[in-house]
Amino acid sequence: MLKKTTIAFLLFSLICYSQQEVCRFDIDLKNNRDIFQIVNDSTKQTHLFLCDKKKINVFLLDDQMKAKDSISTTRPEKSYKDIIGYSGNKNNYNLYFANRDRDKICGININLDKRTTDKSTHQFDFMNERFLECFSENNKFYLMTVPVNSSVLKLYVFDKDGKIEIKNINLKSFTFFTKGDYIANLSDVFEQTIGGLSEFESSNTIQKINTESPTSIVQTAKKRKFYSNSSEIIISLDFSMVKTQMIFIDLKTFVPRFKEFEQKIIVGSKVKNSNSLLFENKLVQMVLSAEEMWITVKDLNNNLLKEYSANKDADISFKNSDIVRSESSAFIAIVAERSERILEKTDQFLKKIARSNVGIACYAIDSNIYATVGSVAPEKNVGGGGVMGSGGFGMGAFPGMGFGNGFYFSNIYFNNVSNNYNSYGNRRVIFIQSIFDKNFNHLEGSVKPNVFDKIKDFKGENDLPPSDETLFKLQGAYYLGQYSNLIKSFSIKKFQD
Repeated sequence: MLKKTTIAFLLFSLICYSQQEVCRFDIDLKNNRDIFQIVNDSTKQTHLFLCDKKKINVFLLDDQMKAKDSISTTRPEKSYKDIIGYSGNKNNYNLYFANRDRDKICGININLDKRTTDKSTHQFDFMNERFLECFSENNKFYLMTVPVNSSVLKLYVFDKDGKIEIKNINLKSFTFFTKGDYIANLSDVFEQTIGGLSEFESSNTIQKINTESPTSIVQTAKKRKFYSNSSEIIISLDFSMVKTQMIFIDLKTFVPRFKEFEQKIIVGSKVKNSNSLLFENKLVQMVLSAEEMWITVKDLNNNLLKEYSANKDADISFKNSDIVRSESSAFIAIVAERSERILEKTDQFLKKIARSNVGIACYAIDSNIYATVGSVAPEKNVGGGGVMGSGGFGMGAFPGMGFGNGFYFSNIYFNNVSNNYNSYGNRRVIFIQSIFDKNFNHLEGSVKPNVFDKIKDFKGENDLPPSDETLFKLQGAYYLGQYSNLIKSFSIKKFQD
């Protein structure tokens, strides 16, 4: 039974700390809340979804965040707990809910033009497959799996109408490596874990990277990463100490390409570590030991563009910050306090990160690139044996970025901006910050705060209580949506770099 929801938006002109509240309205959401959005940059419209345990409330917002239309429908049964993606476009979207194993999916079609909703269910046999990840691209939704004991990547493609097509991408002609540079098939690569008992990177996982908003080294320190755009997906593998392996898959033909990018060789050291990041069609690679570190920048034709090095006995010439070690020191309710320590010597930095999970994160502000180089430890246990969730902190270890105040975002798979913001959790990080121009020439100067810093400062200065939140980007601006259970109200605030 359809029910149209009438809402009234109040537009405010208050601007504070580069923050502007653009709307606020009253709505009563029950438990099990999920808040997220689908942003269409071409139409400059946003579909906002406010969900609780019973209902899905959908609001169509214009570029000024004013409501143009709304509709509501019932949420799927509770076994479909997680919202994992969407397909469709304009005013006709399919929203996908899934069970924990991702082998049962419920699609909710919401058509604002026809004012209809519909439900469909799908069940998959993943007995001999390992679910890796899901993502939305080109108005389509993709489930990514790998069959056991194979070098095949399998994509379940949901089109804009919710119809499913299965693509088997054969990668048998390519040679893959696991830890220790042992030759393996693709499924063996995904069976690898990183971090021992702590499992910084679990088996059968791959990290989605979105560099259009500030990334964190929690994400980029993963050895298996993938990137997507309108034309292709790219998978990078960094288990080998001597090369980065990359798989390029065309999203129209599903024909794969394979490339290898050699790492700088470090000799004479027992402890070595490496990783990479794809940023603006350039591959940034890092390799280090307790004695030295190399960072190289290459184009995707494997041409070397820039190279930087550091030695344990000298200051790091390309850093623009102190060497910072930051970690949680205490817990009060869900709010974590963090302590910072400055490391004075390069050898302290190299020794500590060489044995940990290393990564490099980059983000463009104006015409410059701000980079974080360092390592991140697995999440610590919180009292009672629990583990702090994916939300809870600001970005941390990124140029000018402190840690947040314990606020949570919904755990939505396809909200890349929120995932970037929330990634640190209860972790220890050690890092330096650097500034480069667009060609990766090192620049002098101090690190400039970015939009995530402004959001963190806004929360701290206004002493905001915990709330359900989402964060998204439209036309270069960031929007923080917050639901307050205390006053039964939802607001959106605008922030800019």
